[in-house]
Amino acid sequence: SLPPQARRVSGVIIYLCCADEAEARDLEVALGSLYAHFNRAAGYPVVIFHDFLREHHKARLRAVAEPKALSLHFEYLSSDVFAMPAILSADKIAQVPKSIRGYGMGYRHMCRFFSGPVFESDVLADYEYVWRLDSDSFLLGPPAADPFLEMAVANATYAWIHAFRDEPLFVTGLWDLTRDFLRARGIDEDRVHSWVPGGQSWPETPMCFATNCFLARRSWFTSEPYLSYFRAIDESGGFYRYRWGDACVHMLAAAGGYGGPHAIRVATQRPHATRVATVNRMYQGTAYVCGACHACVAALARSRDRWLRW
Repeated sequence: SLPPQARRVSGVIIYLCCADEAEARDLEVALGSLYAHFNRAAGYPVVIFHDFLREHHKARLRAVAEPKALSLHFEYLSSDVFAMPAILSADKIAQVPKSIRGYGMGYRHMCRFFSGPVFESDVLADYEYVWRLDSDSFLLGPPAADPFLEMAVANATYAWIHAFRDEPLFVTGLWDLTRDFLRARGIDEDRVHSWVPGGQSWPETPMCFATNCFLARRSWFTSEPYLSYFRAIDESGGFYRYRWGDACVHMLAAAGGYGGPHAIRVATQRPHATRVATVNRMYQGTAYVCGACHACVAALARSRDRWLRW
């Protein structure tokens, strides 16, 4: 059962939507599942970042949140948010392809947004923890516990459900930049490699956190060490030239431990504990339930002071 309201911690749930009507319909289902299985009782604020939703979309979303519709906030993203950063040189902008294996500019703007700017949004400034869900991330049942409370009790900084190996094309140059950043900070790159299953290095197996569902301490993403890393990535143009994903950026930053030893407490969930599923149209509507990646958990077990198992 959920903890009493008096024990609720400072947390906010966020979504980013939508590219089209299909995603808006997905969000309506996802939000309904969130309120049905968790937030109607918990009552955490929910912020939906968007540049697409109209009043009729918002009305439908408020309806599925009843009687907690007041917890729902819509934050419009202006065109300057989903734009290439001013720090990017003209030469690098000229190297940006219109599409990278089907990923357009909108997707790459999203990767950059969840790697940095979202955590500095004024609308999130009053909250300690952020729980991000995709518009097609559905809770299939009540969580085993309040995820925000679990984070607070464990003094955790980042929580993830599962990890994956990204394609070499999408991490072109990312390790070189990260290695140089680690060396400049006097951080041993083996800290990152030790997280990779099978005793391999990160370039051999580019391990990334799946960020369609994660929880994070917001202040860590606005700290000087992390922002320095983000600025280095931003200046390189990697989000746009190669489609570097927020999934890999989050993992590399967490594994590097920016901010000092033991600054990161990575939490993985017991398999299926929160029963989060992603229904993606490319899988023809078939739901699959994500649990902890056992290979990654085994690798992390070598550094128990850096992670917490839910």
